[in-house]
Amino acid sequence: MGISLGSLIGRHFGRRPVVCIYCVVAICSSVVSYTAKTYGQLLAGRMLLYMYIGMEGWLVPMFQAEIVPAHIRGSVVVSYVFNHILGSFVMSCVTFKTSQWKGDASWQLPVVLGVIMPSIVLLLAWKIPESPRWLVRQDRDQDALKQLRYIYGSSPDYAPEEELELLKASLAEEREREGASWAELFRGLNKVPHQRTPETHP
Repeated sequence: MGISLGSLIGRHFGRRPVVCIYCVVAICSSVVSYTAKTYGQLLAGRMLLYMYIGMEGWLVPMFQAEIVPAHIRGSVVVSYVFNHILGSFVMSCVTFKTSQWKGDASWQLPVVLGVIMPSIVLLLAWKIPESPRWLVRQDRDQDALKQLRYIYGSSPDYAPEEELELLKASLAEEREREGASWAELFRGLNKVPHQRTPETHP
């Protein structure tokens, strides 16, 4: 559900609104779970949490790839997976420690700590650039140019106009293939005919 909702919002309204919405959903999930008095309320909190995870999983790797310079794109996108592992390790340490406590605080503290990072991201969301690729898709070339300058403008040799033209060419090629089916993955339509090396004679 989170993936579908994130995809719908992201396609029509941009990447930054998805960031804000999934942060709000994450905060709500922690509040609902922290105040839970029944199993149903706790379950609702978990469902909200997984909706947030779905939206984040749809957006973050793609958004990173869209705004990060090509020469560091791979390592930055991989950092998404690393941060998940690091976060799991930190929370495992927290829950191990709080499991020794008596009373509801043993599970409430780990739950309420889930508010911290989404709150920080939400407060700083106004600094997040919109995806130039998404803006070009919406035929907002001037806005895309402005965002390209904002993201990469610190480099004196950077030419945003050239990047914009490359983006437009890439999206034009993508649109040409929108009618393709999944079955084409197995048909080998992208194969280049094998050319024999001419034989040499003495």
